[in-house]
Amino acid sequence: MIEIDVSDVKRLEAVLQKVEPQLDKDLRAGFDKAGQVAAGEARQNASFSSRIPRSILARRRGLGIRLQAGSPEAPHAAVYELGGRHPLFGNRNFWYPVEAVHYLERAVESDAPFEVVVASVDSALRGISVG
Repeated sequence: MIEIDVSDVKRLEAVLQKVEPQLDKDLRAGFDKAGQVAAGEARQNASFSSRIPRSILARRRGLGIRLQAGSPEAPHAAVYELGGRHPLFGNRNFWYPVEAVHYLERAVESDAPFEVVVASVDSALRGISVG
């Protein structure tokens, strides 16, 4: 599990909501963009599959970003992210192990989404100091 402490960013958001609501909206838009960047990287990481990339979604909730994969068309997405086992051609009498690929985890840990968040926070702080 990956945990990132965003308590300082949440305090910044609270200040922005009171002082300059437009900067708060810009900050949230930056987090949306970071989620899309992470989703794009996850899609590239999952390019070994024809169905998993289409199932990858990024959703922002507050200042958190949730990446998820899997759909009725790509039920195997979790097995390839987490590892596990899979029935051979649907034969539940024979299961084989599947090594984890961690396509979502690698996307979250990459520098690109982090750089977008840093740029958004930097822009908000510059807006406060200028305004």
